[in-house]
Amino acid sequence: MAKIQSVTVADIARKAGVCPATVSLSLRNHSSISPATRKRVVAWANRLGYRPHPAVTALMSRIRAHRTESFNPVIAGITSWLGDSAERDPTRQRFFAGAADRARELGYALEEFWVFAPGLTIARLNGILQARGIEGLLIFPLEKPVSLPFDWRRFSSATIGYTFDQVALHRAVPAYFENVVIALRELHG
Repeated sequence: MAKIQSVTVADIARKAGVCPATVSLSLRNHSSISPATRKRVVAWANRLGYRPHPAVTALMSRIRAHRTESFNPVIAGITSWLGDSAERDPTRQRFFAGAADRARELGYALEEFWVFAPGLTIARLNGILQARGIEGLLIFPLEKPVSLPFDWRRFSSATIGYTFDQVALHRAVPAYFENVVIALRELHG
């Protein structure tokens, strides 16, 4: 089977005899490009079957808008805490805070989705994730078993600990034994 190659702005620029910036401006119907050049570029784009990538288009639109607010793609932190956030044990709080800090460092926002929130069903949660375009999931240690029948192919996912085993995911696991050894060594010394 032949590999399908997508047409790029550079391909159009070569055929139309202009620079890639001119192609980009022409495809956005920018007034700085003459109507004749715009027409020629658009004709080549159509002839070559150019289709803009929706995610790239959205990102470039944000960049061009010179918005001052930060845009951080969201990673859903799926939690099943038994109590509300104020009642969590300190270890779970540190897991979430640490993951949120690291996500921020990498340009993401970690947003909590508590599966036992009043009125929230798993089907509704799945719909919310899809409607918001969330593609990353981090499953936190489960305090109570919960089934997450998501279409896992839609998500980049990982989990913390061994409590979630419905699908094979990459996982991060605390080294409890090593941590106790370190603590005992520090207490003894």
